[in-house]
Amino acid sequence: MDIEVHSELIGEILKFTLKGKLLSNDAKVFADTLQNQLQSHQKLLFDLGGMTEIDYDGLHALVSSLQWACLKGCIVKLAAIQPAPRILFDITRVSQVFECFPTAQEALDVLQKIDDTATSL
Repeated sequence: MDIEVHSELIGEILKFTLKGKLLSNDAKVFADTLQNQLQSHQKLLFDLGGMTEIDYDGLHALVSSLQWACLKGCIVKLAAIQPAPRILFDITRVSQVFECFPTAQEALDVLQKIDDTATSL
């Protein structure tokens, strides 16, 4: 795979760090892997600072996973979208649907302040 996904539990927050290229050839495997890891967490952070490229199929896989998580009641934040991937996020308006932060630390700070009762609504 051209994309590496590392997950880390920070308190109650499951942080995913993506590195590399999320392209068509990896989209299905990526989405399946991600959805398997999302099962039992309510607060999710996607650090996209290491993601250098994304195509439409890769974006679809990511957004499908994010939508699935939101339907399960998760709070999802995106962080550090790089300039090249940002173009596709902006054109498709994904960056307006999901809250995006300049840095992973800023997103983490916001998630840590969210009361757990908000995630169970």
